[in-house]
Amino acid sequence: MAHDDIAISPDLRTTLDRADLAAFLDLHGRPGPITLRPEEPAAPPDAPVRLRLAAAGLLAEREDDPAAARAAAIARTLLAPTCVITLSLWNDAQEGRTTLAFPGRPVGGGGVMVERDGADVRLAAFLEAEGLLALVEPLLSIVPATPSARLEARLARPSAVVLAGLADLTAQADDDTPAFTARHVADWLTIWWGASRRTDLTGQVFALTFDPDPPDGDRVAAELDAFAAAGLVDRDDGGRFRPIGDFVAVSHILAVAGGGFDLHRLDVATDGSVAGRLVHVVCGGEGAFVLERLAGDRIALRVAGRIDLAGLVADLATAGGREAEPVGEPTAPRVAEPPAATRRRFCTRCGARVEADWSFCTGCGAPLVR
Repeated sequence: MAHDDIAISPDLRTTLDRADLAAFLDLHGRPGPITLRPEEPAAPPDAPVRLRLAAAGLLAEREDDPAAARAAAIARTLLAPTCVITLSLWNDAQEGRTTLAFPGRPVGGGGVMVERDGADVRLAAFLEAEGLLALVEPLLSIVPATPSARLEARLARPSAVVLAGLADLTAQADDDTPAFTARHVADWLTIWWGASRRTDLTGQVFALTFDPDPPDGDRVAAELDAFAAAGLVDRDDGGRFRPIGDFVAVSHILAVAGGGFDLHRLDVATDGSVAGRLVHVVCGGEGAFVLERLAGDRIALRVAGRIDLAGLVADLATAGGREAEPVGEPTAPRVAEPPAATRRRFCTRCGARVEADWSFCTGCGAPLVR
């Protein structure tokens, strides 16, 4: 998925062979703790390579040429960025990956966008962090402003796996009020665990955990009993579990999921250590699922609308490096609707923060959905 026509106006946009890019970067120093230097050997820094770099706007004959300073800034950012945000967009037809490297905190701008296409690498520089919202706009547009259901949970890994399996089974059932035994859920997980199907919650949880095996039958039964105690499902006398309330609506979102994106952010601290945050989003016509692995071996899962997603992307793009979350007890799934007065809102076009009573965004003028 190339982004040649997005609403971003970089100072430079060019395409290089990976070996030429490696040679260009090697002319400017050594890689840092995280780097976007291609792994393959660099092309020999001979005259033909220098001519190709000059034609791409990455090499200047004179040091006082503005192109020389621009090339040096691009090289430093790719060799040793302070923050890297990788965006993977996918749908039924294709998948593409875009990486943004920043020399400091993303809010400061100066990002370099990198897209790999076989042996070639497309570069664009310099970009603001808010440009990330433009990249995901095609997927945000298919999500309603507010979701059809509200669900928020921070679960231990086995609980998240069982919840995902039950949601997938419900989404694919022909019956309007399906009911499943623990054996049904355990068999589903045994069959599909590790398949990493993008539109299944089971596949998304696997992609976050990479556990070799799902919970066994006894653990599945125990988790379903806990969901029943939390009011998420009903259990009948025959030991069958029937999703109720918002959980049914949540499964309807899965049934019409059409695409999604993964956001991976890495930050280099002053001591050289690297911290990361990985968020998976599945988009559909009735809402979106947001999944994230947290500290303490937990999985956060919630249902979101377009306004929520715009805020999430804006925070991931512009906020400071995230501290590790404290380890705590996992919380049961719950319906979560924050009061309108305390809910943070963001423009779905430009990502700017807006107030709840505004009708238009002061940043770009777009009308706001209340």
